[in-house]
Amino acid sequence: MKKEIKTVGSEKFFLDQCNACNLTWFDSGKLEKFQLQYENSEQGIERFRFRERFDSIC
Repeated sequence: MKKEIKTVGSEKFFLDQCNACNLTWFDSGKLEKFQLQYENSEQGIERFRFRERFDSIC
């Protein structure tokens, strides 16, 4: 197992990753925190706006 460091917004996340298959897993509560941090990041907000525009033309 190796630790992968991902930065989302201003927060750093230490994710566990399998050496053999590169599967990444989250400890209890970490996925929710990661998702909330992403949704409030500049990239997450832009993705939300893009999705709104896409949905309005479909």
